[in-house]
Amino acid sequence: MDDTRTSADHWNRMAAPVGATRWWLHPAIVAHVNRLIGGVAGTGVVDGDIALLRRLSPGGFRRAVSVGAGAGAKEIALVRSGLVDRVDIHEISEVRVAQGRRAAADAELADRIVFHNDMVDFAARIAVDLVYWNNALHHMPSAAEAIAWSRRALEGGGTFYMNDFVGPTRMQYPDAWLDAGSRLRAILPDRFFRWSDGRLGTIPRRVMRPDEQALVALDPSECADSGAILPALTRIFPAVAVRNTGGVLYHEGLNDILANFTGEDAPLLETILMLDEALAAQGMTHYAVAHATV
Repeated sequence: MDDTRTSADHWNRMAAPVGATRWWLHPAIVAHVNRLIGGVAGTGVVDGDIALLRRLSPGGFRRAVSVGAGAGAKEIALVRSGLVDRVDIHEISEVRVAQGRRAAADAELADRIVFHNDMVDFAARIAVDLVYWNNALHHMPSAAEAIAWSRRALEGGGTFYMNDFVGPTRMQYPDAWLDAGSRLRAILPDRFFRWSDGRLGTIPRRVMRPDEQALVALDPSECADSGAILPALTRIFPAVAVRNTGGVLYHEGLNDILANFTGEDAPLLETILMLDEALAAQGMTHYAVAHATV
Protein backbone atom coordinates (compact mmCIF):
# COMPACT_ATOMS: atom_id res chain seq x y z
CA MET A 1 0.00 0.00 0.00
CA ASP A 2 1.46 3.39 -0.94
CA ASP A 3 1.94 6.15 1.62
CA THR A 4 -0.93 8.30 0.34
CA ARG A 5 -3.39 5.40 0.63
CA THR A 6 -2.15 4.55 4.13
CA SER A 7 -2.58 8.16 5.23
CA ALA A 8 -6.02 8.42 3.62
CA ASP A 9 -7.16 5.26 5.41
CA HIS A 10 -5.84 6.62 8.70
CA TRP A 11 -7.86 9.84 8.34
CA ASN A 12 -10.90 7.89 7.18
CA ARG A 13 -10.80 6.02 10.51
CA MET A 14 -10.01 8.96 12.77
CA ALA A 15 -12.62 9.69 15.43
CA ALA A 16 -12.94 12.86 17.46
CA PRO A 17 -11.08 12.83 20.82
CA VAL A 18 -13.16 12.17 23.94
CA GLY A 19 -13.44 15.42 25.86
CA ALA A 20 -11.18 18.44 25.46
CA THR A 21 -8.00 16.37 25.66
CA ARG A 22 -6.39 18.29 22.77
CA TRP A 23 -5.60 21.99 22.82
CA TRP A 24 -7.64 22.87 19.73
CA LEU A 25 -10.76 21.69 21.58
CA HIS A 26 -10.10 23.88 24.62
CA PRO A 27 -11.66 27.37 24.31
CA ALA A 28 -9.13 29.13 26.56
CA ILE A 29 -6.14 27.84 24.60
CA VAL A 30 -7.79 28.53 21.25
CA ALA A 31 -8.47 32.09 22.43
CA HIS A 32 -4.83 32.44 23.53
CA VAL A 33 -3.55 31.31 20.13
CA ASN A 34 -6.00 33.58 18.31
CA ARG A 35 -4.75 36.51 20.34
CA LEU A 36 -1.17 35.73 19.33
CA ILE A 37 -2.17 35.46 15.67
CA GLY A 38 -4.67 38.23 15.11
CA GLY A 39 -5.06 40.10 18.38
CA VAL A 40 -8.57 38.69 18.97
CA ALA A 41 -9.49 36.31 21.76
CA GLY A 42 -12.21 34.49 19.81
CA THR A 43 -12.81 30.81 20.47
CA GLY A 44 -13.34 29.83 16.82
CA VAL A 45 -10.28 27.99 15.53
CA VAL A 46 -9.85 30.42 12.62
CA ASP A 47 -10.82 33.67 14.37
CA GLY A 48 -7.17 34.72 14.54
CA ASP A 49 -6.57 33.79 10.90
CA ILE A 50 -9.57 35.81 9.76
CA ALA A 51 -8.55 38.88 11.77
CA LEU A 52 -4.99 38.83 10.44
CA LEU A 53 -6.00 38.10 6.85
CA ARG A 54 -8.46 41.02 6.93
CA ARG A 55 -5.62 43.33 7.88
CA LEU A 56 -3.42 41.90 5.15
CA SER A 57 -6.13 42.22 2.49
CA PRO A 58 -9.05 44.45 3.55
CA GLY A 59 -10.83 43.72 0.27
CA GLY A 60 -10.72 39.97 0.85
CA PHE A 61 -9.79 37.27 -1.64
CA ARG A 62 -11.45 36.22 -4.86
CA ARG A 63 -10.14 32.66 -5.05
CA ALA A 64 -8.27 30.50 -2.56
CA VAL A 65 -6.80 27.02 -2.47
CA SER A 66 -6.33 24.82 0.59
CA VAL A 67 -4.59 21.44 0.67
CA GLY A 68 -5.19 18.72 3.27
CA ALA A 69 -8.17 20.56 4.70
CA GLY A 70 -10.10 17.57 5.98
CA ALA A 71 -13.83 18.32 6.04
CA GLY A 72 -13.10 21.98 5.35
CA ALA A 73 -14.57 23.46 8.53
CA LYS A 74 -11.92 26.18 8.63
CA GLU A 75 -12.35 27.01 4.95
CA ILE A 76 -16.14 27.13 5.32
CA ALA A 77 -15.60 29.67 8.12
CA LEU A 78 -13.41 31.78 5.83
CA VAL A 79 -16.11 31.88 3.18
CA ARG A 80 -18.95 32.47 5.64
CA SER A 81 -17.04 35.42 7.10
CA GLY A 82 -17.04 37.10 3.70
CA LEU A 83 -13.24 37.05 3.53
CA VAL A 84 -13.01 34.54 0.65
CA ASP A 85 -15.32 34.28 -2.36
CA ARG A 86 -14.37 30.74 -3.45
CA VAL A 87 -12.03 28.04 -2.21
CA ASP A 88 -10.84 24.82 -3.81
CA ILE A 89 -10.02 22.10 -1.27
CA HIS A 90 -7.77 19.12 -1.97
CA GLU A 91 -8.16 16.25 0.53
CA ILE A 92 -7.17 12.58 0.27
CA SER A 93 -9.69 11.18 2.80
CA GLU A 94 -12.91 10.11 1.12
CA VAL A 95 -14.75 10.24 4.44
CA ARG A 96 -13.64 13.80 5.16
CA VAL A 97 -14.51 14.95 1.63
CA ALA A 98 -18.02 13.51 1.96
CA GLN A 99 -18.43 15.23 5.34
CA GLY A 100 -17.17 18.50 3.90
CA ARG A 101 -19.48 18.41 0.89
CA ARG A 102 -22.45 17.87 3.20
CA ALA A 103 -21.36 20.73 5.46
CA ALA A 104 -20.87 23.08 2.52
CA ALA A 105 -24.29 22.14 1.16
CA ASP A 106 -25.91 22.66 4.58
CA ALA A 107 -24.32 26.12 4.69
CA GLU A 108 -25.62 26.80 1.16
CA LEU A 109 -22.04 27.26 -0.02
CA ALA A 110 -21.59 24.21 -2.24
CA ASP A 111 -21.03 26.42 -5.29
CA ARG A 112 -18.26 28.36 -3.53
CA ILE A 113 -16.46 25.53 -1.71
CA VAL A 114 -15.27 22.88 -4.14
CA PHE A 115 -13.78 19.62 -2.84
CA HIS A 116 -11.27 17.57 -4.82
CA ASN A 117 -10.71 14.07 -3.45
CA ASP A 118 -7.05 13.87 -4.41
CA MET A 119 -3.49 14.73 -3.50
CA VAL A 120 -2.82 17.99 -5.28
CA ASP A 121 -0.41 17.84 -8.21
CA PHE A 122 2.43 20.14 -7.20
CA ALA A 123 3.64 20.23 -10.81
CA ALA A 124 0.33 21.68 -11.99
CA ARG A 125 -0.19 25.39 -12.56
CA ILE A 126 -3.06 27.16 -10.86
CA ALA A 127 -3.83 30.84 -10.27
CA VAL A 128 -5.25 32.03 -6.95
CA ASP A 129 -4.90 35.09 -4.75
CA LEU A 130 -4.75 33.17 -1.45
CA VAL A 131 -2.87 29.96 -0.67
CA TYR A 132 -4.12 28.85 2.75
CA TRP A 133 -2.36 26.19 4.81
CA ASN A 134 -3.85 25.35 8.20
CA ASN A 135 -2.20 22.41 9.97
CA ALA A 136 -1.73 20.58 6.69
CA LEU A 137 1.65 21.74 5.39
CA HIS A 138 3.37 19.56 7.99
CA HIS A 139 1.71 16.53 6.33
CA MET A 140 3.35 17.19 2.96
CA PRO A 141 6.22 14.83 1.99
CA SER A 142 8.34 17.79 0.84
CA ALA A 143 7.82 21.17 2.49
CA ALA A 144 9.96 22.89 -0.14
CA GLU A 145 7.95 21.42 -3.03
CA ALA A 146 4.64 22.46 -1.46
CA ILE A 147 5.83 25.98 -0.71
CA ALA A 148 7.36 26.41 -4.18
CA TRP A 149 4.01 25.34 -5.69
CA SER A 150 2.31 27.91 -3.45
CA ARG A 151 4.62 30.63 -4.76
CA ARG A 152 3.91 29.73 -8.39
CA ALA A 153 0.16 29.79 -7.70
CA LEU A 154 0.52 33.43 -6.66
CA GLU A 155 2.40 34.65 -9.71
CA GLY A 156 -0.48 36.97 -10.52
CA GLY A 157 -0.27 38.48 -7.01
CA GLY A 158 -1.79 37.49 -3.71
CA THR A 159 -1.06 36.15 -0.24
CA PHE A 160 0.59 33.05 1.14
CA TYR A 161 -0.77 32.19 4.60
CA MET A 162 0.24 29.38 6.91
CA ASN A 163 -0.93 28.45 10.41
CA ASP A 164 0.83 25.16 11.05
CA PHE A 165 2.97 22.78 13.05
CA VAL A 166 6.63 23.64 12.38
CA GLY A 167 8.28 21.45 15.02
CA PRO A 168 10.90 18.79 14.32
CA THR A 169 10.26 16.23 11.62
CA ARG A 170 8.39 13.18 12.98
CA MET A 171 8.05 15.05 16.32
CA GLN A 172 11.57 14.12 17.37
CA TYR A 173 11.73 16.93 19.90
CA PRO A 174 14.97 18.18 21.52
CA ASP A 175 15.60 17.11 25.11
CA ALA A 176 15.09 20.67 26.37
CA TRP A 177 11.55 20.76 24.93
CA LEU A 178 10.66 17.40 26.45
CA ASP A 179 12.11 18.46 29.80
CA ALA A 180 9.99 21.65 29.83
CA GLY A 181 6.80 19.64 29.41
CA SER A 182 7.87 16.99 31.91
CA ARG A 183 8.80 19.55 34.55
CA LEU A 184 5.38 21.14 34.18
CA ARG A 185 3.62 17.80 34.57
CA ALA A 186 5.80 16.92 37.60
CA ILE A 187 4.41 19.80 39.67
CA LEU A 188 0.72 19.35 38.83
CA PRO A 189 -1.59 17.59 41.31
CA ASP A 190 -2.49 13.93 40.83
CA ARG A 191 -6.09 14.80 39.90
CA PHE A 192 -4.93 15.95 36.46
CA PHE A 193 -3.55 12.52 35.54
CA ARG A 194 -6.72 10.41 35.48
CA TRP A 195 -7.96 9.31 32.06
CA SER A 196 -11.07 11.33 31.20
CA ASP A 197 -12.53 8.48 29.10
CA GLY A 198 -12.65 6.07 32.04
CA ARG A 199 -9.51 4.08 31.23
CA LEU A 200 -7.78 2.46 34.19
CA GLY A 201 -4.39 3.61 35.36
CA THR A 202 -2.88 7.08 35.26
CA ILE A 203 -1.60 9.30 32.47
CA PRO A 204 2.23 9.38 32.31
CA ARG A 205 3.91 12.45 33.71
CA ARG A 206 6.96 12.19 31.50
CA VAL A 207 6.78 13.71 28.00
CA MET A 208 8.42 11.38 25.51
CA ARG A 209 9.25 11.51 21.82
CA PRO A 210 6.89 9.47 19.65
CA ASP A 211 8.31 6.22 18.31
CA GLU A 212 9.23 7.27 14.78
CA GLN A 213 8.61 3.90 13.15
CA ALA A 214 5.22 3.51 14.83
CA LEU A 215 4.25 7.04 13.78
CA VAL A 216 5.16 6.35 10.14
CA ALA A 217 3.29 3.04 10.16
CA LEU A 218 0.15 4.75 11.47
CA ASP A 219 0.28 7.78 9.17
CA PRO A 220 3.27 8.27 6.83
CA SER A 221 2.26 11.91 6.37
CA GLU A 222 2.48 12.89 10.04
CA CYS A 223 5.15 15.59 10.39
CA ALA A 224 6.82 14.08 7.32
CA ASP A 225 9.05 17.11 6.66
CA SER A 226 7.89 19.62 9.27
CA GLY A 227 11.40 20.59 10.34
CA ALA A 228 12.06 21.93 6.84
CA ILE A 229 9.05 24.27 6.71
CA LEU A 230 10.57 27.43 8.16
CA PRO A 231 13.90 27.18 6.25
CA ALA A 232 11.99 26.59 2.99
CA LEU A 233 9.67 29.51 3.69
CA THR A 234 12.46 32.01 4.21
CA ARG A 235 14.21 30.79 1.06
CA ILE A 236 11.17 30.84 -1.23
CA PHE A 237 9.46 33.90 0.32
CA PRO A 238 12.40 36.06 1.51
CA ALA A 239 10.07 38.73 2.94
CA VAL A 240 7.89 36.26 4.86
CA ALA A 241 6.70 37.33 8.30
CA VAL A 242 6.75 34.57 10.92
CA ARG A 243 5.32 34.52 14.44
CA ASN A 244 5.82 31.58 16.78
CA THR A 245 2.60 30.56 18.51
CA GLY A 246 4.03 28.03 20.95
CA GLY A 247 2.89 24.60 21.97
CA VAL A 248 5.77 23.10 23.92
CA LEU A 249 3.58 23.33 27.02
CA TYR A 250 0.00 23.52 25.75
CA HIS A 251 0.46 20.90 23.01
CA GLU A 252 2.74 18.34 24.65
CA GLY A 253 2.92 19.38 28.29
CA LEU A 254 -0.87 19.35 28.66
CA ASN A 255 -1.59 16.53 26.21
CA ASP A 256 -4.28 14.12 27.47
CA ILE A 257 -4.76 16.01 30.76
CA LEU A 258 -6.59 19.11 29.50
CA ALA A 259 -10.02 17.55 30.05
CA ASN A 260 -9.23 17.45 33.78
CA PHE A 261 -8.88 21.25 34.03
CA THR A 262 -11.96 22.89 35.50
CA GLY A 263 -13.10 26.49 35.64
CA GLU A 264 -11.32 26.85 38.97
CA ASP A 265 -8.06 26.01 37.20
CA ALA A 266 -8.32 29.02 34.86
CA PRO A 267 -5.59 31.05 36.64
CA LEU A 268 -3.23 28.05 36.51
CA LEU A 269 -3.88 27.54 32.81
CA GLU A 270 -3.34 31.24 32.13
CA THR A 271 0.04 31.05 33.85
CA ILE A 272 1.01 27.99 31.81
CA LEU A 273 0.08 29.81 28.60
CA MET A 274 2.20 32.80 29.62
CA LEU A 275 5.16 30.49 30.17
CA ASP A 276 4.53 28.81 26.82
CA GLU A 277 4.50 32.18 25.08
CA ALA A 278 7.84 33.03 26.68
CA LEU A 279 9.33 29.73 25.47
CA ALA A 280 8.01 30.39 21.95
CA ALA A 281 9.70 33.79 21.93
CA GLN A 282 12.98 31.94 22.55
CA GLY A 283 12.37 29.65 19.57
CA MET A 284 10.91 26.70 21.48
CA THR A 285 7.71 26.33 19.47
CA HIS A 286 5.58 23.65 17.89
CA TYR A 287 3.46 26.07 15.85
CA ALA A 288 3.88 29.23 13.84
CA VAL A 289 1.90 31.58 11.63
CA ALA A 290 3.56 32.93 8.50
CA HIS A 291 2.40 35.18 5.68
CA ALA A 292 3.88 36.76 2.60
CA THR A 293 2.37 39.04 0.00
CA VAL A 294 3.45 38.67 -3.61
